[in-house]
Amino acid sequence: MTHKPPDDPELVSFLKHHRPLPPPASISLEERIMQATQESQAKRVVRPIRWWATSGAVAAGLVVAVAAYQASQPAPTDVASLEAFMENSWLNSVSDVSSNANDRSAQEFLALVEPLTDN
Repeated sequence: MTHKPPDDPELVSFLKHHRPLPPPASISLEERIMQATQESQAKRVVRPIRWWATSGAVAAGLVVAVAAYQASQPAPTDVASLEAFMENSWLNSVSDVSSNANDRSAQEFLALVEPLTDN
């Protein structure tokens, strides 16, 4: 628990003596506030053009979002070729011999990586 420090009597008397006076209360303040709120509510009429523009912008945004999502999805043929590439790459990386031994570029690569030795 925190304890409040003891009051300094000199400081308290100084603040009481030099405190500012509040401004005088305005008699018509409440009426002016009520009138201003009623006027602002009367001005807030929904304009049909603004409503149509807003709904049109939202609809256009949804169309763009759906189109972008569909464009970002790979085609089934791309997925199949990607899976085949990954499978071939994995098999080639874990096996000693290329799955396609007739492929000259694969043989040249393997010759660079593992030099052939005659036994």
